[in-house]
Formats: sequence, C-alpha cells, structure tokens
Amino acid sequence: MKKYIYILGALLAAFGCSVEQPYELTSLDNEPEDGAKVTIEFSLPPVTKGIMAHDPDISTIHVAVFNKAGVLKQFEQATLTNPGNVTNGDNPSGNPKYSVDINMSASKRILHFIADSPVTNMEDLAALGGTSGEAAVLNALTTAGTECAYWQRVELDKVDAFTYQGEYKVPNTDMTYTGDSYTDANGITVNIGDYIKRDGTKILDGTGYFQSQAVAKKVANIAFIRNFAEIKVAAAASTTSNFTPRKFALVNVPKAGYVAPYDPVKSEFAEAYLNPPTSGGLTHTFVKDSGYPGTLVGNINPEMPTSFIDLESTEASAVKTAFMYERPIPTTQQPATCIIVGGNYTETGAAKDSEGLTWFKIEIADEDGNYFPIYRGVSYLVKIGSISGSKGYDSPEAANAAPAIGDVSGSVETASLEQINDGKGTTLWVEYTDHVATSAGAKTLYYTMYYQKAGGDTTYLTHGVNLTVNHPNATYKAITDATVTGVKYTGKDSQADLPTPPSTSLQWYVATVNLDEIGDRTKYSVLHVEGTSNAGKKMFRDVNYRVMGTQKFKNGENELSATSLENEESGQQTTLSIYLPNDLGMSMFPLVLRIEAKNGNYTTVDGLPVESGPSLFDSSKNAFYFLKTINYSDYYNTATGVTTTKFQAKFKTTRDGTTSAAGTNATDFRVLDKVQTERNRTEPYFEYAECHVSVGGPVFTLVESSVSVKADATTATLQLRSNTSGTWTLTPSANVTELSQTTGTGNATVTVTFPANTDESAAKTYTVTATLDEAAAATIEGYTPQVFTITQAEKKNLVPVTRTIATTRSTFNTSYMYTGEYSDELKISFIGGYNIGNDYITLNNTNSGLTIEANTITRIVITWDYTYGWPWNTDYSVDADNTEVDTGSISYTGGSATSNNNITYPKTTWTGSSDSVSFSFGDEWNRPRIRQIEVTYLHEAE
Repeated sequence: MKKYIYILGALLAAFGCSVEQPYELTSLDNEPEDGAKVTIEFSLPPVTKGIMAHDPDISTIHVAVFNKAGVLKQFEQATLTNPGNVTNGDNPSGNPKYSVDINMSASKRILHFIADSPVTNMEDLAALGGTSGEAAVLNALTTAGTECAYWQRVELDKVDAFTYQGEYKVPNTDMTYTGDSYTDANGITVNIGDYIKRDGTKILDGTGYFQSQAVAKKVANIAFIRNFAEIKVAAAASTTSNFTPRKFALVNVPKAGYVAPYDPVKSEFAEAYLNPPTSGGLTHTFVKDSGYPGTLVGNINPEMPTSFIDLESTEASAVKTAFMYERPIPTTQQPATCIIVGGNYTETGAAKDSEGLTWFKIEIADEDGNYFPIYRGVSYLVKIGSISGSKGYDSPEAANAAPAIGDVSGSVETASLEQINDGKGTTLWVEYTDHVATSAGAKTLYYTMYYQKAGGDTTYLTHGVNLTVNHPNATYKAITDATVTGVKYTGKDSQADLPTPPSTSLQWYVATVNLDEIGDRTKYSVLHVEGTSNAGKKMFRDVNYRVMGTQKFKNGENELSATSLENEESGQQTTLSIYLPNDLGMSMFPLVLRIEAKNGNYTTVDGLPVESGPSLFDSSKNAFYFLKTINYSDYYNTATGVTTTKFQAKFKTTRDGTTSAAGTNATDFRVLDKVQTERNRTEPYFEYAECHVSVGGPVFTLVESSVSVKADATTATLQLRSNTSGTWTLTPSANVTELSQTTGTGNATVTVTFPANTDESAAKTYTVTATLDEAAAATIEGYTPQVFTITQAEKKNLVPVTRTIATTRSTFNTSYMYTGEYSDELKISFIGGYNIGNDYITLNNTNSGLTIEANTITRIVITWDYTYGWPWNTDYSVDADNTEVDTGSISYTGGSATSNNNITYPKTTWTGSSDSVSFSFGDEWNRPRIRQIEVTYLHEAE
C-alpha cells in the first residue's frame, strides 16, 4: 500500500516589521536587576487543535524559557491582543495577534512555544523535571486520550530590547509635548518609557521595552508542530479492486503523546521539526531521513474502538480521518497499529454484517510489508485495493480478534509461529522460533520456503532465503561470529519429527548456528531468516537464541520467601512467593515448578496438582510435591510489553502441632523446575531455592493485595494483618482522597476512599503502601512493604435497549418456562401459565448472586389476550421506579372485572436463584394468556 503525505503544521508570523524609525532608540542587552521584561509579538495563522479534530480554535499559548544550561527560568502565558480577521493562512496581517513578556538576557535563551499546554503554571512545569534541564521537563510533558498540543523551539543568542528615549512625535498623530510626556487630541498621555510599537501606529500599555530586530527575526517564522498524525483511508484507483471501504477505525494506538519530539538516540530535539522544509511541506520521508525514530509514551491501547468513521457521511461537520499520537516502529512488546475497516467486498462467499459490510484488520505497512514510524504532523493516506485469501469477517470484533492482513512476517500475532503464509500461496517454515541453551555448542535449524498454487505443484523457493545474525547487545552475543551456513536436506529418514511440506521431495534446508560459552549474564542473538514470496513480497522469521547458565529463582533483591504461620493450629496459611529473572526465553515455557514442603503436613490452597518422585531434600527418598505451571503468557504480556516476575502459591497446615513438639508446623520449602524430557532436556534450568516457614514469628501482610471495583464504587476495604509490636503506616497514591486510618499497630480494617471513574475509555488504579517501622521490619525475614492495589473499571456508557422476549402465546391452563433468545443477555428466565384465580408471569434469576448493573430493567410491557369471553388486547406497563407500586383495573367490552395488579419492580439485585418478581392477574373468569413481553433495560453501549 502506498503512503500519501502532506504538511499538517502551521506557521507563526512575527508581528514586528522593519521600518525606518524617526526617533532615538537605545539598545538594552543586559539583565536588569529590576527584572525588566521584553514584550515579544507574534501572529498565529489558523491551525487544527483540540481533540484531534478539524478546525477548532486554540485556547492558550504558553512560552517556557530556559537558559543556556537548560534550567527553566520562566513559564508565561501569551496574551491575545487582537483576534484579527482570519480568512486563510496566507493572510498573516489578518490573523490573531499575541504578545508575551519575557526577561531580558545578555546570554542565550531557549524558548518553547506550546499551544494548549497540559500544564499551565510554572510550579507544575518545574515539578515535572526540576533542574534536570529542558529535555527532562519537555519529556515529562504529555497529552493523553484525545487531547493534543502544538509545539516549537527557538534559540535566541540574547534577549535585547528597545525603549523610547527622548522627544518623539508619532507619525500622522498630533501630540502635544509637555516635557516628559505627550498628549494626543483624545487626551491620551504617553510618558517617556511607555511601550510604543516599532511602527509607531499604536500606543499600548506594556513593559516599556519591545523586541529588538534580531529577536523579531528569530520569531518571524515559527513552525508549530502538532503532536499527532492523521490517517486517511480510501479505495485504490484500480480496475481490479474488489473492496470499497465505508467505515474504519484505528486499533493498537498509543494512549498518550509527548508534547515535544525529543530524539532519545541523539539526545536532542528532532532536527526535522526544528527546521522543516521551506517549500513542499513536511513529509514522512523528510522526517525519516533525519534519523528521528519517533517516540512512544507508555503502552499501546489494545482496546477495540467504540466508534467508527463513516466515509460516506454527508454531514457538513463529518470528519473523514482518524488521528493518533506518533509512535516508533512496532515491536513484539508494542504491537502494530491496525485499521479495522468495513466495506463492500465482492469476493464470493464473503462474510457480511447486517449492513452488508465485510470487515478486515489491516496492518499499516509499506509495499514490502515493512513497518515504519508514524510521525507527528504528517498525514498518511492508506489506499486499499484488491484483497485475496480471506472471506473477511461479519463484525469488527471478529476482524479485530483475527490476524491482520499486511505484514504477516512482523505481525505480533504471528511472531511466534513457525509457519506463516502470505495468503497468496507462499509459505515460510522454520523448525522453531526460540531456543534456550545452557551450554556452548552447535545448534541446527531446519527451514523451508515454497509456493503452492491451489491444486497445483509445489515450487520450492528455499534458494532465495538469506540468513543474517543480529545482536541486540554486541557485548553479549549468543551466536559467535562464525558464518551461519545453510545446507540443503532432502529425505526424512533421520528427521522423522520434522513437519511434512506438501511434496514428496521434502525439500528442507538446514542451518548450523554456533553458540557461545556461558558468561556472567544471559547472551542473546537473533537469526533472521528472510526470503521473497512468489508475489515478490519479503517474508521472514526471527529465531531467538539465548545462552544462559543455570538460573536462580531471584529478581533483584527478591528471593524465594514464605510468610510466617501465626500459631500451631490446623488450617494456618502461608504464602510462598517465587521470583523469576527477567528476559527468559519463550521456549522455556510452560515452566513447571516442583514445590516440596520438608514437613509433609501441608496441602495446597490453590488446588495445585500433586506428583510423587525423588525428594528435593534427599534424592534417595521419595516424597510428594506440588506442581505449579507458569505459561509464557503469564510471564510476558505481548500486548503491553509488561513482564511479571513474581508468582505465588498458598498452602495450609493439615493438623495441629503440640506443646511438646513446638514447631511441628514449621517447615522448609524447596522449589525446582521439572525437567521435561519431551523437550530434549536432561538438566533443570534453575538451581533449587529454599526458604523457611516459621511459626509464631512476626507477621506483616495483607489479607488481599488487590481488588477490582466498578466505576461508580468510591470505597474499598484494606485488611492488614500484623502481630508485631511495631507501628505501621499507610501511604496512599495521590489520587486516593481519604484513608479511615493511616497509622496504627496490630490488625486493622481500613476504608480507602477515591473518586468515581467518569472515564469511559480507561480504568483507574489506586494504591496504598503499608510499611512497618524500621525496628519491627528487621524482625521479619524477607520483609517487603505491602502494596494494596485497587483497579477501578472504566465507566460504562449505558443506553436503553428494548427486547421482545416472547412471541408466542402461553398454553391455556398450563405453566411454561421461557429461556430463549436474550435469556443469556438478561440473565433471567420467565415463567408463566394459568392457575385458577391467578394467571401470572414470574421473572426468575438464573445466575445466583448476580447484581444486574449493565442490564438494569427500566420498563416492562406485557400484552395478553383473553381466551374466554370476548377477545381483547390491552397493555400493562410499569415505569422505571424501584419503589413504585402500580394498581389498577381492566375494562373490556361486555362487562367489567377487577384484576389485582400489585407489583413492586424493577429490581437491581438478585440474592439467589429462587429470587423472583411476579406479575399476577387475578381474573379467573376471563383467563388471560400471555402473548408478548417487552423489556426495556440499560445495556452497555457497543
């Protein structure tokens, strides 16, 4: 797919102009002790801003001033002095005009212009980076969500100024001179030292000093750069195109963006944005050629988009483009940005939604399937042409859950797959993608690449595959500098475990990789296996090699530890904390840990499986041990790039200890990974780790270390257990509003208060850290502060939904149960029928203990007809009021009768599976039959 790029920046034009001055000017280039300020003037052409959308107005402009050492000196808000008459960006004389006052300086000053800054006062800005310099301050300045900012940096050799000195008559204005001041015909008085604009056309209050021509020239052309990019989607202009996009959105986009583009590799602000092209506009190629890698704040947001851009909308205010913060080239830790697009797909048998749209997930990559940075201030046009090899999906959710179309080689979803296919008949296959070695030596890798047309012969492309070695850290190379060789292999006699390509020739190649000796830390290299598909597209697999010695169950200062038992009673619990090092290879997983208690008087609380074998304490004896499995997905989250290294297992004693044998329940735990022979291993990856469980020793722990709450919850309960005599202290995170108790001794139950979450796009996290005084902490083996984490869900956007949940009449004189369509959605069933004198319908909870939050029923309409007497239809409705009781009567042709309708509904909490609410129609003579039930309830918006 091609990229079409054009400038999206905007220019600031300086107001000050150069004209002949008919008055005396005195240059001031010192830093006066009285802190005299210089007024700098500039005008601002229209720019896009705000919430990543088109043409709103800029709210504020701030200027941060640093000295030559990078120390923050000022942070001032510019003043809008004249809104101007904006017609277009080529009319600077009619644009809004701003001024800002900064201190004079005889030495270098660095100005950062920031439009719509997320920080608006000097104290908060200084707190971000302190005295660390401008890079630290600006690198801490970010916007998030859909908010954006504009930025530019200007260096001034000095900030000198001019002021009025001596006699002067403003051109074209009659003024009377009175010694040290002038008065015009309107009575306006100008004193010596008052602010006078350089062209002499206006007299305003001000600092008394105005910018020199040198300063004015420096700020004459400021290119404001926005901190986000624009993505456009269109159909390719091709007669062979079989897909026309109609709706799209972006997924896997950055959650936030830096205000300024700082290059962390060169340790400088990106040159491409400081000096953009004077003609032709800012382009992706221009930024890329400057070597700027792009930046990323925090993590990528993997959430499914909640709204889509309608490319066919005819609304005047419709936005046809998507916006996102810039990001560098994707990695397996930070997945690629994709386009979720729905459109008209002409492929036979294509999946379609209710609107006839077929949905795809398409990665943003170049024609060769390679990723590239997505830069701020640049617009990208993605043209979608012919799609093949897929029937598509009938919903955006299904498309998002599937692998993306685009760079299948670099896709995060396929990064660990040995076999990949480009969708056009070419397959690249490697024997494995990750290998961990515990000793030096040679390791072989079998690989193949072939093209097979549907129903046709196989053509091997292995001769076109190239092998290269990359070292993330040149000091710690797993693969030596020896040449990686590829040798053709045919046949299967000695390689029966290899997969079988679709040809009797079984054409494989084998590479021999020489691995280095074990050193003082893990060594890591990547073998890049790349070939060209039959369609001419690059395809590759990255095979990771690690050489590591025997590992320790340790991470930093954290080692295997267990909490103390309070006493010798049966049922006392201990929590075993197991730590793994960082950067373990994927092929080591699933990691199965053997956990043995030297005193067998323990059982698992977590339901771990049990196995017997040689004891970890004495291999000449048999013992039983518990097995804890850790999968790679538990250890490493590919969506967020976060590694989890702490894992826990809980155990409890199965019998009481005795006074005569104090410490019966005490034990030692040993942990060692299980050798899995089916993975060609004969030795464990780890050294065994051991820790002691004491009885009656000091305990300092939380009953629960984390809880999850709903968006509207504003409190959570922290339970602290401490049998020490020491004083503990609770320290909340800044966003916690109150603790019912902040310090104390012994056990405690503390209420944590925090605001409700009104954000519909992100969850909130609150923490409380519990610490012991130093003396008490020293008595606890392996003491660590306890952290209580509260995860508050994002606010749910609830919208009313109406469902018709019964469409057939109930059988006369027979009860019935309705559990059909929408039952899972509502989590309740409907029971109805006839009982002499009591026709009824009952709503029963089908999920014991359920709290109906996202499915809160607000209105029920029941329609019935009479099966005896005159047929008649009528509606009975209950409005949304949890305390309302409706009573009434029913009239019908041919007479009247009373129907007792006494209903308190709706309910929001169901306490058990037998909990129910009944609608009773006490009309034994006319025998109504339920015909239809309509339920209106609040449901989370899609």
